[in-house]
Amino acid sequence: MKKVLNAFLVFLALVVAGGIVAVVYFSVSESGESSTTAASSSVASSTSSTASSSESSASSELEESESEEAEDSEYEGSEIEKALAQEAETKVLMGRELYGSWLHIDITQESQFLNAIHYMTHQKVQANSKQGALEITPERIAIMLEQAEAFSDSEHYPFYIEVLTAWNEGDFSNAVYAHNYVWNNKDGDIGEAYALSDDDQEAAFVEANFRNVDM
Repeated sequence: MKKVLNAFLVFLALVVAGGIVAVVYFSVSESGESSTTAASSSVASSTSSTASSSESSASSELEESESEEAEDSEYEGSEIEKALAQEAETKVLMGRELYGSWLHIDITQESQFLNAIHYMTHQKVQANSKQGALEITPERIAIMLEQAEAFSDSEHYPFYIEVLTAWNEGDFSNAVYAHNYVWNNKDGDIGEAYALSDDDQEAAFVEANFRNVDM
């Protein structure tokens, strides 16, 4: 009987020990699974955060690029507008009337274009009366020659090209003809040109009308 009781106690101890081992095993297993799940969740969260950060960075770069493109476009537009404004300004020349007054000549109008040629010839010719003066310079001749193309349908177009082309080449021997062409076109009655100015006469005219004057 005593042996049977001892055997039963040993069996019972083994059962209890096995139960304890099972509980510990399942506890450790669940803890490991929980840790793995948490780690996976952390990795997923980190990946999501990285993706979100990348998207945000890409969006920021795109906005910055679009902003720079807009600024470049605005700058280019500004430069174009400035160039057009400067081109328009070249179509307006400043001449000098009698008694020291100054005027702007809009050579986009043909009547004023003729006046500009008339005023320019005064530097090169002798006449009993001169009204208006516009200095002859290479830049001004180039502007006039360019603007002449706007009047290609005019009856005066051949005259413009003939006179201004010669001037552009440094030949002013046609100045008397050019002056009187415009003078006759405007029905002038005084101040007809009768000779080319010599170097001293031209220098005196330039000094009096373009150098020793107040703007």
